Amino acid sequence: MPSCNIDKQVSELLTMVSNKLVGMRCQQSFMGGYAHAVR
Repeated sequence: MPSCNIDKQVSELLTMVSNKLVGMRCQQSFMGGYAHAVR
């Protein structure tokens, strides 16, 4: 199997994982700020 194909899959996987991590972090900070503002 060609290595370029594996590189493409790995890069897509890394992009998806990093997007999920960033989304989770933004959601956490948003919820934390919202809870702090409500209190």
